[in-house]
Amino acid sequence: MLRQYNIASVITDSPDPKLQYLSNVVLTADHVSIRLHGRNKGYRYNYPYSKEELEPWADKVKK
Repeated sequence: MLRQYNIASVITDSPDPKLQYLSNVVLTADHVSIRLHGRNKGYRYNYPYSKEELEPWADKVKK
């Protein structure tokens, strides 16, 4: 249904290993939404990602 209406699924980076499946790329639209929550435990949104942590995401976006 998401593909039918060109709605992007949200891809997420999360420190919780149980949520790693959310970082799998599932294309459902001609655009994407990626949420970088950070990798701190507890308060996650104020997290300075390193270049090494962002490089795998850059590869996913390029593909």
